[in-house]
Amino acid sequence: MESLKWFFKNRIEAIGEIQPTCVMTDQASIIRIALKDVMPLSIHRWCFMSNHKGDKREV
Repeated sequence: MESLKWFFKNRIEAIGEIQPTCVMTDQASIIRIALKDVMPLSIHRWCFMSNHKGDKREV
């Protein structure tokens, strides 16, 4: 988890200390926890495509 926190902190620093409004990731709970600690103002959403990557149905 510390490496994720480091990544998110450095990302914020690189873009000028601005937290994104929304962050989309897969459903990994460790990412959610790290985001809450580092970017408390950002909304965390799950990416629909990563949720259904194994789905073989036609759309």
